[in-house]
Amino acid sequence: MKKQIIIGLSLALTGFLHGQEPGDYLHINIGGGLHNLSCTMPNGTEKAQPGYTLNAAYSHFFTPNWGLQIGLGIESFSALSTQNYMTGTPEVDTDGDSYIFRITYKDWKEKQQALFVEIPIAIQYRHNLGNKFGLIGSVGGKISNAISGSYNTAGGQIVTSGYYSKWNVEFKNMPQHGFTTITTNYKGDLSLKPSYMAVADLGGLIKLSERTDFYIGGYFNYGLNNILKADSKLVYQKDGTYNGTFASAQTTKVNPISVGVKLGLYLHLGKNTPKAIIKDTITDKDGDGVPDYRDKCPDTPKEAIGFVDKNGCLLDTDGDGVPDYLDKCPNTPAEAKSMVDKNGCPLDSDGDGVPDYLDKCPGTPKEAFGLVDKQGCPLDTDGDGVPDYLDKCPGTVVEARGKVDQKGCPLDTDGDGIPDYLDKCPTIAGLASNNGCPEVKKEVKILFKRALQGIKFQSGKYFIQPVSFQLLNDIATALQNNPSYLIEIQGHTDNIGKPETNKILSENRAQSVKSYLESKGVDSKRLTSHGYGDVVPVADNSTSSGRTLNRRVEFIVSFEKVVPGN
Repeated sequence: MKKQIIIGLSLALTGFLHGQEPGDYLHINIGGGLHNLSCTMPNGTEKAQPGYTLNAAYSHFFTPNWGLQIGLGIESFSALSTQNYMTGTPEVDTDGDSYIFRITYKDWKEKQQALFVEIPIAIQYRHNLGNKFGLIGSVGGKISNAISGSYNTAGGQIVTSGYYSKWNVEFKNMPQHGFTTITTNYKGDLSLKPSYMAVADLGGLIKLSERTDFYIGGYFNYGLNNILKADSKLVYQKDGTYNGTFASAQTTKVNPISVGVKLGLYLHLGKNTPKAIIKDTITDKDGDGVPDYRDKCPDTPKEAIGFVDKNGCLLDTDGDGVPDYLDKCPNTPAEAKSMVDKNGCPLDSDGDGVPDYLDKCPGTPKEAFGLVDKQGCPLDTDGDGVPDYLDKCPGTVVEARGKVDQKGCPLDTDGDGIPDYLDKCPTIAGLASNNGCPEVKKEVKILFKRALQGIKFQSGKYFIQPVSFQLLNDIATALQNNPSYLIEIQGHTDNIGKPETNKILSENRAQSVKSYLESKGVDSKRLTSHGYGDVVPVADNSTSSGRTLNRRVEFIVSFEKVVPGN
């Protein structure tokens, strides 16, 4: 791949040199700064690392100021990620006991780096500030393709352990069972998609000779698309396989971003000035940076620099016969005449930022400044006959009338940021009697009642028995059909056994039901689970029938607030 890049650059440079025309430039630059593989990680952080960029480009200027640039380059990106979280997967040991295999990441650091080959194209603008210095900037985009990518771990620990809920005990430091502390240095390759990036840079050109300028400036590149090839693996697997942060479910998005400073040379590829014109001294009478032999107006005074056209001739923007460099208001339009001050500048009698010749209300008081329309007239947003600058609630709409406070401002009784006149449930959510808020449908109530005794588990465990699957499927369908329901899944037990064990069992059973509903498409954001053990009985635990009723799963419903138009 390196040979292909070198051959491509050589062919590009050869083509540039053979295409020499006035206004054409070849430029080569090198730069460095922070080049980040910016990523989204729910359980970690990342930091940008130093990177570099090397580019060769060709520019053609269609006018003295505007041009188009195309180039070829390479750029490095890297990031340092740090993970602090724990995952758990259900497992069964050799004795047939169920446990949770836990993987805990403690300041686990991994460095990712990638090298991209890039083809940028951009619009350029330049402006000379004298004979020796000028500004140049560009805005555009580029396609970047990763030619290499790798990762290596850089510190921290991975701790594996086994949690047995039936005994509420966690086993660690037992390598023979896979429970150990890992500090191994892992390395591997990254697989990244091409990046489409927005680019911008701004810098200065310092003239070294008639054909060479030195460039110094800053650059900013921003990746517009996600270059991550998403995967759902774990960072570290129970069998000892290390997949890396970018190849796991812990990273959902990667965008390359870089900012820095670069240096380079601009080489003018135009034809040399004919020797017949070059003399021992090239005169520039008016000091405008244009030699007299090219200047149509060589007697323009030096004070006029910056107020001349491309030929160096004096500008008179408003056509009043006074050159701009002597005119205090050279852009005053003809329409403003008779509404100007002694300097010929447009009047603004009321100080509202709108010149009088455009202002339909030039007597508007200064207190109204910022609360006027585009014509300078005071706003009356709510049409109550009081200008907004005197009105305490100028945005109050007609629909809010009758639901406003003593100042006429919209009420927000429940403080949820939604005015009462838009809020279907301004005080209590979930009651059909309260402004038409939703209530649980009859058929859903029946399903939840069946679930009290219809969800069966293995005795003393939290594994759902297959006989309960159809009921849970019906509940999942009902929740999908009623997206405003927010559900708390409660697990309860009888009082047989230790209270601590009962609470853990009820929590695990509620979590099992939650996981099952999520697997059937119910949004996890709508579900919570809690275990209450034996502290909330609904029947007498001294009888067998009472204990059966107390072993149950309950569904408690609340509602999302519904706002008109959402």
